[in-house]
Amino acid sequence: MQHTLEWKAMLHNHIVWAFFAFKISIFPVATFLTGYVLIFSSAHYSNPVLNRVKENYWAAPMRSPGEDEFLVIDSSIRLRYDAALLRKARSQYIASYNEFEKYQNDWKQLDQKEHGIYDTVWWKVIDEREYIQKQKHDLYRKHILTMNENYEKTLRTLDRIENERVKKTKLFTELLEHTLRMHIKFSLYLKLFPSAERMLHRYHNLTDVSGDWIFYYFRYQCRLALYHDALKMGQDEATLRMIRKNKNEDRLKAVLLHYGKESYEFRFVAEKIRLEELGKPVADPY
Repeated sequence: MQHTLEWKAMLHNHIVWAFFAFKISIFPVATFLTGYVLIFSSAHYSNPVLNRVKENYWAAPMRSPGEDEFLVIDSSIRLRYDAALLRKARSQYIASYNEFEKYQNDWKQLDQKEHGIYDTVWWKVIDEREYIQKQKHDLYRKHILTMNENYEKTLRTLDRIENERVKKTKLFTELLEHTLRMHIKFSLYLKLFPSAERMLHRYHNLTDVSGDWIFYYFRYQCRLALYHDALKMGQDEATLRMIRKNKNEDRLKAVLLHYGKESYEFRFVAEKIRLEELGKPVADPY
């Protein structure tokens, strides 16, 4: 029990400092694909209930978003066509979820294989474990690419729907929102920042993100990448300041929503941003 408490304390301290520095590019692998959206302690949330609800939205894929609503077939050919597109989009989304389940099963098999390694020669054990870790990394990337491709197909199918009656169904709205969240998440992992930023802008227009610190953190990641690109291209100082101002606003907003205004974490990041704004625009290492 004591060992468990010490481990949790050590893990929490590590994560807090990682968040201070903003050195994590996106959530860890296990975060994305197991449903445990965050490993931050809920005791440090500025609003624990709201934060947990928002984080659950960004967790693992839903098995079946929305309801399989029955659309009355009338004389409108367009309605029937769009209803068929909606069912197709749902099937494409479910294909992503099936890929997610396949990933989980494959990962468990590799885990069992890793835990079953036994050899009297210690270096053989190390070599076999390193090989399995490489297999896990390759497996994860393979499934991420497949799932992201299915989410992109789902979005393209949904974009072809024109009938307002179909767009107002619960299935359409939930499918669009959740597909956007998953597509954003995996695009960030694949470092497709321009695509992720476009999807974030669309998501912002679609739903209320006022209390969603994850949204602001993801947008900060996109704007940080844009800032580094602007530095490499030798943009003028005014452009750099504008981009830096936008990224720092998202950075501070994410910490504010997650930890609260009176927290040490918020004061730490706010002071860091203040000092950065006073100086000449330079590459932000975090």
